[in-house]
Amino acid sequence: MLIHTPTHHSGQTDRWRHRAFALLAAATLAGLVLLLPSAASATTPDCFDVDFQQACVFSGQDDFTDTVLCDFPVQVHATQVTRYRPVFATDSSGNLARETFFVRSQATIVNEATGRFFTDGSNITRRRTFLPDGTIELLEAGLFHNAQMDDGQLLFHQSGTHSALLDADEQVIPGTEVFHGNFAPEAEFPAKVCPLLAQPA
Repeated sequence: MLIHTPTHHSGQTDRWRHRAFALLAAATLAGLVLLLPSAASATTPDCFDVDFQQACVFSGQDDFTDTVLCDFPVQVHATQVTRYRPVFATDSSGNLARETFFVRSQATIVNEATGRFFTDGSNITRRRTFLPDGTIELLEAGLFHNAQMDDGQLLFHQSGTHSALLDADEQVIPGTEVFHGNFAPEAEFPAKVCPLLAQPA
């Protein structure tokens, strides 16, 4: 999944790029999609220009057809802006000790056959702390999903905190994952939203 590159060596830029795009948000609740990069803020450096060696920003947008969420295709427009802040070890290693992502995303999902749509937004802080034994402490907090139908009906909401300990392969170590807050199960979402999208506007 996500790649941790703790030391500076040849090929690091590609690994950072992989991690950055892997962190871009899902546009629908049915699965992940990688967003296309767009220009960074004029006042904050682009993360790829500075190789993620300082506070920076990267953003993305995408338009595509999703055929997984419902039995019919829906059109998705997704945007995201991520601010990144690294903290490096104070010893001579220069290793990455901690990184924080401030992720804000928005998606609009439309059934063009009926004109019905819903929106989904998120605003998350994700912190990863790299421990000496190779494990990673993950802490995520904020608004994960807030899906609303075009008539204002709240369809799905997830907010709170999520923490876990990841192994060296960035897999969750069993028994370490904790959720606090409102985390409605995602599996129920398609059965709720697809009939609404299928209705005429």
